[in-house]
Amino acid sequence: MAHIFRSQLKELVATVVQSGLPAERFVFSRDFSKDNLDVPLPLRIAFTNCAFHFSIDYSYFHEFSMEFLPGKEQTGDSASNSSWAKVVDSFAQWIEQVKRQVAQPEPWLIYTQGTVLTGTLPTGTRAGEKISEEELRRLRAQTILIEEFVIREVKPSKQQLDGLNRKLDYLEESAQRLNKQDWANVAIATIVNSAIILAVDKTTARALFSFVSEFITFLSRPLVP
Repeated sequence: MAHIFRSQLKELVATVVQSGLPAERFVFSRDFSKDNLDVPLPLRIAFTNCAFHFSIDYSYFHEFSMEFLPGKEQTGDSASNSSWAKVVDSFAQWIEQVKRQVAQPEPWLIYTQGTVLTGTLPTGTRAGEKISEEELRRLRAQTILIEEFVIREVKPSKQQLDGLNRKLDYLEESAQRLNKQDWANVAIATIVNSAIILAVDKTTARALFSFVSEFITFLSRPLVP
């Protein structure tokens, strides 16, 4: 039976402690607290109240083998490496994925939070007006602020950022042809969808919605002569 050293186990425990997640939610496959011997493999570390797990074994090719969820695939991923340092790195990356999953609110909660913005929709005679050139300039400034905010606070992947930019470009393009009320509905749906795809927490989602709310409110007010 393959083993890892107690010192190697301590590296895993230290990674858990440094993560900021509640250490008690990480459950090892057995209690090693009173055992001074090396740790037998396979070793499974589960994150309680969900299916998240990270398992370490030793393969016939004299490499450490790992299986973990979450990963790139919904059913989990696997990897192997001969270096224990790489195993610890993979474990730390897995924990970061767990943190993102735990921080992500239910999409329905984000949707409900975002639809509150419908209370700011233009009404009356202004609802059917087209968006003016001055208002378009203000919109472009808001989309730049949204992009900067997401880069700073969310730190999206390139794929996520490209997707967001396509949505913001669409908002600018549609503002040139839709009336204010129709565009405002499109804007709310677009930003709510973006918040869900970016997997932001409720606080970040609220900040994103505030950019849209501010501009929709601006559209609802008569321009100062």
